[in-house]
Amino acid sequence: MYTGAGQMAAVTMLAQNTAYIMIVFTVFILNLRHIIMSTCIMEKMEKTSLPMRLLLSFGITDEVFAMSMTDKKINKLTPAFCRSSLVFIFFMECRFCLRHIIFKYIAEHCI
Repeated sequence: MYTGAGQMAAVTMLAQNTAYIMIVFTVFILNLRHIIMSTCIMEKMEKTSLPMRLLLSFGITDEVFAMSMTDKKINKLTPAFCRSSLVFIFFMECRFCLRHIIFKYIAEHCI
């Protein structure tokens, strides 16, 4: 799950040597809101096939949820609406990998 709150909690708890089961439980509780957000968004995508909805469920972020719920003109969502969040997540992961490679290089060769 791509959530800043869950990631911050997990990293903090890992640094404090917390038991893994407690980390999983904490992140689960912090991110229960995604169940509600997914339900609301998927109601608006009722004409979309189940495999496509399952794929798009990975792209539900707070921003996508806010946009889909506040715009009165959006009664039914299309896959194109949520696909943009998948592209966003892809680039976020690419940025994370690139940053990891750069920091690893700096740590090995410059420090």
